[in-house]
Amino acid sequence: MHRSIEKLSKAVQDHIAGVTLFGDTQNKQDKGKINKFPKEKVKVFCNKDDGVCDGHLNVNAGHMSYTNDMNAAAEFLAERIKIWKSSHGS
Repeated sequence: MHRSIEKLSKAVQDHIAGVTLFGDTQNKQDKGKINKFPKEKVKVFCNKDDGVCDGHLNVNAGHMSYTNDMNAAAEFLAERIKIWKSSHGS
């Protein structure tokens, strides 16, 4: 998802209210953000023991342990949708 969003046109990106990434394979390389996409629209969840987030693509138990982050991710996205709607007259 990370690299796909980078490749979208700005017009399409403008229709994305927010993005959550879990165990982002590009987290280390891109310093927790998606290049060419607004930083405030992205929330990256990377556990310190996730072998994927450090850029090594080591899928381990840490990479499979994001269930406790689902509420925070949903809250982030709900807030981003409110912001998007208010700025687009919806």
